[in-house]
Amino acid sequence: ILAIFEVTFGLLLLAFVTSKLISLKQNVIMGEIYELSLQERIHALRSSLILFRQHLTQLNEKTETNKLKKSDASDLYNSLSSLEETLYRINLLLKRSGHTFTKSFPPQDLELILRSVVQSFEKIMDTIQLLTKFSYDWKHEFVVQVTKRCLKFDRELFDEKNLHLLSNKARVDLKEKNEVVTALLWTEINKTSKKEKKKKEKVKKRGVENKSVEKINKK
Repeated sequence: ILAIFEVTFGLLLLAFVTSKLISLKQNVIMGEIYELSLQERIHALRSSLILFRQHLTQLNEKTETNKLKKSDASDLYNSLSSLEETLYRINLLLKRSGHTFTKSFPPQDLELILRSVVQSFEKIMDTIQLLTKFSYDWKHEFVVQVTKRCLKFDRELFDEKNLHLLSNKARVDLKEKNEVVTALLWTEINKTSKKEKKKKEKVKKRGVENKSVEKINKK
């Protein structure tokens, strides 16, 4: 009986140790998979932001060389739409970061992404100012609306709950640069374009003329 007990105990102990080793190995493997998955997503997001700036650089070159066509106005909207999608995915990844079965967002990668976001908004400002300088009518309603949505995602991205992951120096620097460029962009998109001004002047002129006609008819 004692021999049977020893054999049974030995087998149970072996099974317990084996299951623990397998569990630890699985955790290591799963951790590596999550790490690789997160890094791949981060790399894809950074690539999307770089590609966005490259598209705007090409648009700027066309503008400066007077090769920009009216049909190219849709290029600005398409580029901004891609930025909107990228900002949405960054926010989504940050919200999931650190939850069950997900890895925490590495601070160094977060800083690189946020700097890339700021550079992207600075590129938007450069493009808008250039288009305005060369008298291109870029301020279509659909362009303005997608820009506002991008700014909304940016505000969520630069929330303190995300910035607290960074060093104090990086947090202050990024927040300051982002606030400057987004404030300029808000001001720019809220300005009344020359086209809108002409429309308002025409409406005002018609109103004055109608009033004058009414006065003459009364007389």
